[in-house]
Amino acid sequence: MTAGRVGIVALVCIALALSGCSATSDSAADDAATQFVRAVEQRDGDLACSLLTPAAADSAGGVAGTPCAQAVLKLRVEGSDVSHTEVWGDAAMIRVGSDTVFLRRMGDGWRVSAAGCTYRPDRPYACDLEA
Repeated sequence: MTAGRVGIVALVCIALALSGCSATSDSAADDAATQFVRAVEQRDGDLACSLLTPAAADSAGGVAGTPCAQAVLKLRVEGSDVSHTEVWGDAAMIRVGSDTVFLRRMGDGWRVSAAGCTYRPDRPYACDLEA
């Protein structure tokens, strides 16, 4: 096999391997993110907390020990339209309105693991709530 063909075969193999991990849309993840943002906007802290991963719910109260249902309402999230979804296995990033929400797939469906996230070039997202 010539060097050119080896290169082409290698590129095809890499593309096939990466396609299994590529970003795709997931309506269940979109629904979970949208439901979370709406719950916060509508001041339903109990519903919002029920949509969090256990670690995110624990961290919502912070050091002061504020109950999750009160703490989550301090988030600055807004919007209802999903504009972008990326899913990688059991993780997802969804843009809802002007906010970015990260989710994890749990045994009972998608749960929010971080919210109120702001994009920062060349750095990790800065999130108001994260586990």
